[in-house]
Amino acid sequence: MVGLVMGLRWFLLAGVVCAGGCQVNDNVPSTSLSEGQLQSEISRDIEINAPVGVFSTYLSQPAQAKCDTLVAAQLKCIDDAIDVKYFFNALKGSGLLPHASPGSEEADYQILIANQAATIASPNWWDYTLHYLTDADTPLADEVQHFTEFTVQWRGVEIDSQLIQTYLAMNDDHNLESVADAVVAKWWSDAAQRGLFTAQYLFKAIKASDYLNDMRVPEVIASFTRFDTQLFHDPFQGAITRYTHNEFDDALLDITVFPLTTSLDASIESTLINILQKEESNARFVAQARNLMFEVDQPVTEFLANKRVTADTVYMLAVHAEGEESEPIYATTYVFRQQDKIIKLSTTFPPRIANPLIEQAIASIKVPAESPLMAALREIAKARSEVN
Repeated sequence: MVGLVMGLRWFLLAGVVCAGGCQVNDNVPSTSLSEGQLQSEISRDIEINAPVGVFSTYLSQPAQAKCDTLVAAQLKCIDDAIDVKYFFNALKGSGLLPHASPGSEEADYQILIANQAATIASPNWWDYTLHYLTDADTPLADEVQHFTEFTVQWRGVEIDSQLIQTYLAMNDDHNLESVADAVVAKWWSDAAQRGLFTAQYLFKAIKASDYLNDMRVPEVIASFTRFDTQLFHDPFQGAITRYTHNEFDDALLDITVFPLTTSLDASIESTLINILQKEESNARFVAQARNLMFEVDQPVTEFLANKRVTADTVYMLAVHAEGEESEPIYATTYVFRQQDKIIKLSTTFPPRIANPLIEQAIASIKVPAESPLMAALREIAKARSEVN
């Protein structure tokens, strides 16, 4: 019953996840993470559970040049010398990408794989000398050199590219499947070492805000202690900091910070109100689906207590759900803007308990400055609006 209550509690707090990327309007990341789930996210640095699309492509010009300029090249570089299906099977069979799909354009992550091969004369001076002195009849072995390029994109934006060169003697006992397995293993080893698929790598690669270093949140809020700060695996969802209570496991407080995706010149009041109205709608839907009575304890309204600590306009919403044989489940949420970020504070208790905690927390929150990513996107949006 405790698990059900906690699950519903965080459904009541959940916002709308910006799953489609930088969407105009005020889609808000969900905060429906249990403490156990958050701990799991911390330890899962390499495993990729997100959908990944795998595509075949051509080598980039620099990689193509490496193949074309091989010394003593005997044959023209051959495209797709190893079919992409072998690379896909190697990725899928290794368990590294359990949700990989060939040609999936709906996945956030996409891996573009290009392969070329050239046959070259490989013997060195010692081989030639020994061959001459022994008067050998068998020809010297050539080698096949494979150039395999892995390009990783996130929503169409390149975040990494690696070229792996593989040398194989013509008389070696090998097949295309084993070569693909070896190439994928080498690429993955490097990718894992650099944390290629971690949120930290993604945020840095596309020049999103550095929440882990530039954001300031309190370590302690009254009797609540900061448990951890984690990045969502989507720069448009930002970061979440969770606070726990040492006596009450179901008493939680979250601070979520994410970039504003509407125009900075738009009315912030309407944006904040819309966020909370969606929170209420989602909570009502979940409560009704579980046959719980849903009540709005305090409709969307301005949180005036914050005026003592900040000039920012803060809005709040308080709701609860209750069953015939269960205790009330409370959710009180507060939202406001600081610089180009939205700050959402979510709690699992009623306003009489939450209000003083939020008043204390607000004064200690400092968000990162506008990121190069959001600055560039806003410039693009502004240019388009001027054209239209």
